[in-house]
Amino acid sequence: MSKAGRASKITEQEILNEVFDTSAKSLGVEQSFTAKNVTLSGCPAGNIVSTANFLHSVTFNQPVSNITTVLTHGGVASGTLIGTIVQPTGSHNPAPHTLTYDVKLVDGLAVSQVSPIATGNNITISYRI
Repeated sequence: MSKAGRASKITEQEILNEVFDTSAKSLGVEQSFTAKNVTLSGCPAGNIVSTANFLHSVTFNQPVSNITTVLTHGGVASGTLIGTIVQPTGSHNPAPHTLTYDVKLVDGLAVSQVSPIATGNNITISYRI
């Protein structure tokens, strides 16, 4: 049978079977994340996760200024710097706002905040192991 003749006889189910391998238990794409809320100020918040992980995002839940948030690799505050997020005094920080990282970390993630106010900023770290 010619290709043209065969193409006209492909059923919708055959197309779906090609696109989604129905013999597999899943599509192989896992998009769920674990969330951890951090509100400490003036001291390390400590480990978010101490094993290999995938840092997806950091969400700032409140419009707070004059806070520095530090993300470190290695599961401790003194680990390798991933990023320093500075919210200047008097700045307008819309909340919530999210910074996307999408980076693989081989040995943990820690977060610390430095703030002149007692509560620090209310942030949510989204990651997956």
